[in-house]
Amino acid sequence: MKILAGLALASGVVLFALVPATSTTVAAAGNAQEDAMVLAERRHERPAIALGGAVPCELFATNNARGALNPGGLAKLDPTTFAGTLVASSVTPLGFSGLTFTPDGRLWGTARKATSGFAGGTDLVELDPATGAVLSQKTILVGGADVRISDLTTHPKTGLVYGCGGVGFFVDLFTIDTSTAAATLVGSTGVAFGGGLAFALDGTLYIVVASVLVPTLHTLDPVTGAVLTTMGYGPHNGLDGLVVRPGDGALIGSRGEAQGGDQLVAIDPASGATTELGPTGSGSPSDLAYCPCPAVPSAEIVRLGNPPNPAAFLPGVTSGPVVGGVWDPVIDHTTFVPAAVVDFLVLSLTFTNIPSGFGTVLCGLPPIVVVLSAPGVPFAVPLPFSCTNVGALLCSQGGSVDGALAISATNALDLVIGSY
Repeated sequence: MKILAGLALASGVVLFALVPATSTTVAAAGNAQEDAMVLAERRHERPAIALGGAVPCELFATNNARGALNPGGLAKLDPTTFAGTLVASSVTPLGFSGLTFTPDGRLWGTARKATSGFAGGTDLVELDPATGAVLSQKTILVGGADVRISDLTTHPKTGLVYGCGGVGFFVDLFTIDTSTAAATLVGSTGVAFGGGLAFALDGTLYIVVASVLVPTLHTLDPVTGAVLTTMGYGPHNGLDGLVVRPGDGALIGSRGEAQGGDQLVAIDPASGATTELGPTGSGSPSDLAYCPCPAVPSAEIVRLGNPPNPAAFLPGVTSGPVVGGVWDPVIDHTTFVPAAVVDFLVLSLTFTNIPSGFGTVLCGLPPIVVVLSAPGVPFAVPLPFSCTNVGALLCSQGGSVDGALAISATNALDLVIGSY
C-alpha cells in the first residue's frame, strides 16, 4: 500500500509524492479505521515517484504522410522541450490522422487509406507504445460503410473513444468501439474542415478547424455533437492535431505540412491566442496523445470522530481533490466559532481518533502541511498533476482560532485523490 506524502513550501504551495506505507502508516481507531478501509477499496495501487510528484505523462505524436522526415512514423516527445525521439518510422505508408490512449494504457491510431479526399476510409490501428509495432488493424465502419476519421480522443471519465470526420466537408462526431472498430454516429457538428479533437480532464470536448481561412476553436456537446462555444485562434492556424495537457489544461496543437510542417503550438482556451512551442525534429506531427491516468473518482468522506466534532468542514466548493486541480474546501461559521479570526486546514498521512481539549484529533500529528485562510474563505490547495498520485489517500481536518487564541477542531474529510 502507498499513500500520499507531501512537503509544504512558501505561499501555501504543496508538493506531493507517494511513499511506501509501513505498519504504522495508517494509525486508525474506531471510525477512522472503517473509513480507511472504505478509502482503500476505492484507490488504485500505483508505483512510487520522487518527492514533488509533478511528473508529466509521456507525450506521443504520429506523423502524416506528407512530411519529408519519417512519414507515417510514431515519436515520443519530451514533455518540456517537445523534442521528438523516433519510436518507429513508416508504421503506415499513408500516415496517421489520429492518436489516443485509452485508460487501460493501450495506444490507438487512425491510419489513412488515401492521402487526400474523403474516399478510402480509415483503419483503427493498435500500436505498441514502446516499439510502434502494429498489434491489430481493423477498418472503421459505420453501418457497414467506410468512413474517413480525421482525429481521435478518449473521454477521460468513461474511457469511450471518440472520432471526428465523415464523408464531406462538414464534420460528424462518432464513438468508436475499439474491439470491433465499429463507429456510431453521435451527431453532426456543423463544423467545416475539422482538424484536431481533444477532451480535457473535466470532460470538455474541443475541436479546431484546420482551415487557414477560418481558424476557429469550438467546444462540442459529446452527447449530441452540437457546438457549444466558438472562438477564433491565432496567429498560428491550420491545426491538424490537438491534445489537452493533463494538469494545467493547456491545449497543444500540431500544424500540418502545408501550414508549417513540424510545429507545435499552445492555444489559450480562454482567448484563442497561440504560442509557438517549437519543432519536434522527428517529423510532421498529425496528432498528439498523452498517456492516460486511471479513471478514479475523487472522494471526500466526512468523519466526525468519537466524540464527534462539529460538521463545519465542507467539501470542495468548485472541485474535489483532483490531480492537477486546486482543492477548495471551506469552513462554515454559521454555528461553528462565529468569531473566528483565522481558519486552518491540516493534511496528514495518518488517520486517528484522539480526544483533546479542542476537539477530537482525526488526522495524525505532526501534519505534513498546514494551510491558512480568512474565516469562511475557501482554502486553496494545489494538487500537482501526476498519474502516480491518482487513487492515493490523505487525511484532512479543519479548525479555527478565535480572538482569545482558543482553537476549535472540525470534522475530518478523508480524501481519495482522483483523476476527476
